Amino acid sequence: MTEPLGGRAEPRPASPLRVAYVMSRFPKLSETFVLRELLAVEALGVAVDVYPLVRHREPLVHPEAEPLVGRAHYLPFLSLAILRSNLAVLRSRPRSWFGALWAVVRGNWGSTNHLVGGLGIFPKVVHAARLMEADGVDHVHCHFATHPALAGFLVHRLAGIPFSFTAHGSDIHVDRHMLRRKVEEAAVVVPISEFNREVILRECDPGQAAKLVVVHCGVDTEVLGPRPARAAGPLTVVSVGTLHEVKGQRHLVEACRLLVGDGLDVRCHLVGSGPDEDDLRRQVAAGGLEHRVVLEGQRTTDEVAGLLRRRTCSWPRASPPGRASGRASPSCSWRP
Repeated sequence: MTEPLGGRAEPRPASPLRVAYVMSRFPKLSETFVLRELLAVEALGVAVDVYPLVRHREPLVHPEAEPLVGRAHYLPFLSLAILRSNLAVLRSRPRSWFGALWAVVRGNWGSTNHLVGGLGIFPKVVHAARLMEADGVDHVHCHFATHPALAGFLVHRLAGIPFSFTAHGSDIHVDRHMLRRKVEEAAVVVPISEFNREVILRECDPGQAAKLVVVHCGVDTEVLGPRPARAAGPLTVVSVGTLHEVKGQRHLVEACRLLVGDGLDVRCHLVGSGPDEDDLRRQVAAGGLEHRVVLEGQRTTDEVAGLLRRRTCSWPRASPPGRASGRASPSCSWRP
């Protein structure tokens, strides 16, 4: 059993299960799966602490995230309090501190992103481990197998608090440095698909299979429910996600161009923002799809739900659907 970082264990009164959530950035509009999980776990009566590695700032925030933002533990990469925590652990448990640091270096050697990021978050995670222990955190759950899972690994090493992590996509498909070690020391690993589970098993000891529990990303059917019937009108496609090549929006735009060429009346709405936004706009213009494909920008969950249920658009008379003149956009209203 790991000795308490503070040097002695203080008894605490019985209380609800307390779980600390670690994620790369919070609040991030596109990561609704993290937000919904936090809210669902709280609804079950679990006390939830939020420890983002970085405070994410963007113009639009889901209203439901604001209370969590207000009480999240946003830690700088370095501060006087963080230095004091590291010195305290060095004095009380030098082998644990150096052992955790060596695990970061050895496990991520050869990956610039993982190594630099791991060393960058190390001091603040030492401090977070002390805060979690002082607050009586029972478990740490991390979203993404990269730096967040490394943070959970370090908290476990330093404070003895069990940890788990959810593996989503590029966090295990691009660079799997230290993944095997994280899986070995985690209490539970949550792949979001059977495919991800197989990827992890190929990388890790098959003896760890029992702790890999697939949990698919769910949908709140009270918010995103099916319509009674499809309304008359053009075939409408809605794509929600970060505008990035891994999401494949360029293929969707090309499919729309081909369908329009075959005479099909198509509308496509791309919801989100990202590094490929300018390229997608150029692709839309080159294909003469300005009045067919609309880049909606960032939207909240309620707005997305309204878009999926009903959309009312008034197309410019001077440029009816199907013609590529100018850069006019349709005037649309949200009707939930």
